[in-house]
Amino acid sequence: MNGFNRKKYLVGACSFVLFSFAAVVVRAQPNPDFVNISYGRYNLNKFDLWLAKSAKPTPVVIHFHGGGFIAGDKTTGIDASLVNNLLARGIAVVSANYRLMNDTTFYPAPQRDAVRAIQFIRYNAAKYNIDPSRIGLSGGSAGANMSVWIGLHDEMADSNSPDPVERLSTRVRCVGVYQAQTSNDPNWAFVKIAGTQEIYTRAADFYGVSVAALKTPSAALQKLIDEASALTHATADDPPVLIWYTDKMTNVPLPANANWDQVIHHPRFGVYLKDVLDTLRVETKVYWGNGGTINNPMPPLANIDFFEQKLKTISTGIGHSATENFGYELRPNFPNPFNAETIIKYHLPQSGQVKLTIYDLTGKLVAILVDEMQGAGAYKKRWDGRDKSGRALPSGIYFYELKTPSFAMTRKLALVK
Repeated sequence: MNGFNRKKYLVGACSFVLFSFAAVVVRAQPNPDFVNISYGRYNLNKFDLWLAKSAKPTPVVIHFHGGGFIAGDKTTGIDASLVNNLLARGIAVVSANYRLMNDTTFYPAPQRDAVRAIQFIRYNAAKYNIDPSRIGLSGGSAGANMSVWIGLHDEMADSNSPDPVERLSTRVRCVGVYQAQTSNDPNWAFVKIAGTQEIYTRAADFYGVSVAALKTPSAALQKLIDEASALTHATADDPPVLIWYTDKMTNVPLPANANWDQVIHHPRFGVYLKDVLDTLRVETKVYWGNGGTINNPMPPLANIDFFEQKLKTISTGIGHSATENFGYELRPNFPNPFNAETIIKYHLPQSGQVKLTIYDLTGKLVAILVDEMQGAGAYKKRWDGRDKSGRALPSGIYFYELKTPSFAMTRKLALVK
């Protein structure tokens, strides 16, 4: 196992230029309404919460600090302008700590903590006057890395867990971050971003393996690397993403002697993600600083506008949205028509017994996708066109129905072979 070099890893790992260039509300950061709320079993599993003033449940943005996964803190790693501007728009704010890496703690410990924080907030939403279906993620550098990874990752809820928190959805409505790394694959980064050996030494600390192992990874290690990289999780049902960088755009790959901060915060990380998400028709915006090969600075308050739009409106079809309280929703499946598989997404404003079923044109029940108690939150379910006995169904029109004690809705889908 590679020895963990804290001093080496920390240099350049954290960006302290946060939201100042995008903020209009310039005030001292208010005191949180709740401090050091414990969301898990580790000492660093704590967050602070600022409540938005509202008689109705509000959206919330959860922020994860930067620091290269070995430093940083929830109190100093979030900028006052982010807190003030979001609160002014009626959006609550959470700033969370998570386990830091050391000689015995490696990926995915910080990521799993961040997931737990989302589920904990969702579980306690009523207590804090939060709408559990309207959660956005924010973060800088390492925190941005985690936020994008969670946003693009498939559902990580464990429906069989004895812990009710772990049974809740991990999906979020949007991701707005700065200085994000969108891949944690050192071989990819060596070719795409910068040909410096430091990429491997940093990644060795991240995974707790040797540099040699990373350069020629085993199948098992490559699977872990792919799992850790947001780019590999991109699918058409991902939430909107906004990423901005204070660094200027320069040609890549950077030279072997490039400054590490320039390497790890290069805007190309965001551009490569946008290229992938654009092909999937997922809304993605990437901004970066002036003075490089191309200028594309973020307009003032664009990040705040993004959070307000995505968290205080719901989609009513392509190019349409409506501001309203978010309740029960059964979304159109995607893709439709479909061949191998399709994804069905739905949202629950409260806990209850949930049944998601498939019927054929005659009204015959052909498949039961969900039949269990579920907590409030966002969910998705894949269907591979097979019936409840595992037999492949023929091409045709089918119907899927979401039913709870207080809600029922049916939509149509088409299976084409």
